[in-house]
Amino acid sequence: MAKCTCVPCNKIFKSEPGFNAHRVGEYEIALYKDGDTKRKNPIGHKDGVRRCLSTEEMIAMGMATNEKGWWILNPYDPKAHKDIDEVEEIDEPEEGFDEESEESA
Repeated sequence: MAKCTCVPCNKIFKSEPGFNAHRVGEYEIALYKDGDTKRKNPIGHKDGVRRCLSTEEMIAMGMATNEKGWWILNPYDPKAHKDIDEVEEIDEPEEGFDEESEESA
Protein backbone atom coordinates (compact mmCIF):
# COMPACT_ATOMS: atom_id res chain seq x y z
CA MET A 1 0.00 0.00 0.00
CA ALA A 2 1.39 3.38 -1.01
CA LYS A 3 1.79 6.22 1.41
CA CYS A 4 2.93 9.84 1.21
CA THR A 5 4.97 11.54 3.92
CA CYS A 6 4.91 15.34 4.10
CA VAL A 7 8.36 16.64 4.96
CA PRO A 8 7.28 20.10 6.24
CA CYS A 9 4.60 18.82 8.68
CA ASN A 10 5.80 15.20 9.12
CA LYS A 11 2.30 13.77 8.65
CA ILE A 12 1.70 10.51 6.75
CA PHE A 13 -1.10 10.20 4.20
CA LYS A 14 -2.61 6.98 2.87
CA SER A 15 -2.96 8.40 -0.66
CA GLU A 16 -1.57 11.10 -2.90
CA PRO A 17 -5.00 12.83 -3.21
CA GLY A 18 -5.10 13.10 0.60
CA PHE A 19 -1.59 14.51 0.64
CA ASN A 20 -2.45 17.02 -2.10
CA ALA A 21 -5.64 18.08 -0.30
CA HIS A 22 -3.67 19.12 2.79
CA ARG A 23 -1.34 21.43 0.81
CA VAL A 24 -2.92 24.80 0.05
CA GLY A 25 -1.86 28.15 -1.36
CA GLU A 26 -0.13 29.41 -4.47
CA TYR A 27 2.97 27.96 -6.11
CA GLU A 28 6.04 30.07 -6.83
CA ILE A 29 5.68 31.94 -10.13
CA ALA A 30 8.52 32.68 -12.55
CA LEU A 31 8.62 36.23 -13.95
CA TYR A 32 9.64 36.92 -17.58
CA LYS A 33 10.29 39.96 -19.77
CA ASP A 34 7.24 41.10 -21.73
CA GLY A 35 8.63 39.93 -25.10
CA ASP A 36 9.86 36.52 -23.88
CA THR A 37 7.19 34.33 -25.48
CA LYS A 38 9.22 31.12 -25.13
CA ARG A 39 9.60 31.70 -21.39
CA LYS A 40 13.07 30.19 -21.17
CA ASN A 41 14.88 33.00 -19.30
CA PRO A 42 13.16 34.03 -16.08
CA ILE A 43 14.16 37.41 -14.70
CA GLY A 44 12.86 36.70 -11.22
CA HIS A 45 10.38 34.81 -9.09
CA LYS A 46 7.30 35.67 -7.09
CA ASP A 47 7.35 33.63 -3.90
CA GLY A 48 4.58 31.13 -3.40
CA VAL A 49 2.66 30.81 -0.20
CA ARG A 50 2.13 27.04 -0.01
CA ARG A 51 1.48 25.59 3.41
CA CYS A 52 0.15 22.51 5.15
CA LEU A 53 -3.31 22.55 6.69
CA SER A 54 -3.35 22.26 10.46
CA THR A 55 -4.78 19.18 12.14
CA GLU A 56 -7.91 21.16 13.03
CA GLU A 57 -8.35 22.30 9.41
CA MET A 58 -7.99 18.75 8.08
CA ILE A 59 -10.57 17.44 10.58
CA ALA A 60 -12.93 20.30 9.62
CA MET A 61 -12.73 19.27 5.94
CA GLY A 62 -13.67 15.68 6.83
CA MET A 63 -10.25 14.04 6.95
CA ALA A 64 -9.40 11.56 9.70
CA THR A 65 -6.66 9.15 10.69
CA ASN A 66 -6.92 5.41 10.15
CA GLU A 67 -5.84 2.61 12.52
CA LYS A 68 -2.19 3.17 11.49
CA GLY A 69 -2.38 6.89 12.25
CA TRP A 70 -2.20 7.81 8.55
CA TRP A 71 -4.39 10.64 7.31
CA ILE A 72 -7.23 9.65 4.97
CA LEU A 73 -9.73 11.69 2.95
CA ASN A 74 -12.90 9.67 3.42
CA PRO A 75 -13.16 7.69 6.63
CA TYR A 76 -15.18 4.49 6.37
CA ASP A 77 -18.57 4.84 8.02
CA PRO A 78 -20.09 1.41 8.74
CA LYS A 79 -23.49 3.04 9.34
CA ALA A 80 -23.49 4.26 5.72
CA HIS A 81 -22.96 0.74 4.36
CA LYS A 82 -25.53 -1.98 4.98
CA ASP A 83 -25.01 -5.66 4.32
CA ILE A 84 -27.14 -7.02 1.53
CA ASP A 85 -29.00 -9.11 4.13
CA GLU A 86 -29.89 -6.00 6.14
CA VAL A 87 -31.53 -4.14 3.26
CA GLU A 88 -35.25 -3.96 3.84
CA GLU A 89 -37.44 -5.33 1.12
CA ILE A 90 -39.86 -2.92 -0.51
CA ASP A 91 -43.47 -3.79 0.13
CA GLU A 92 -45.32 -4.63 -3.04
CA PRO A 93 -48.55 -2.71 -3.56
CA GLU A 94 -51.65 -4.59 -2.60
CA GLU A 95 -53.70 -6.16 -5.37
CA GLY A 96 -56.34 -3.84 -6.69
CA PHE A 97 -54.36 -0.74 -5.67
CA ASP A 98 -54.38 1.79 -8.48
CA GLU A 99 -51.94 4.71 -8.17
CA GLU A 100 -53.87 6.87 -10.66
CA SER A 101 -57.13 6.63 -8.75
CA GLU A 102 -55.25 7.37 -5.50
CA GLU A 103 -53.71 10.56 -6.98
CA SER A 104 -57.01 11.87 -8.31
CA ALA A 105 -58.79 11.36 -4.98
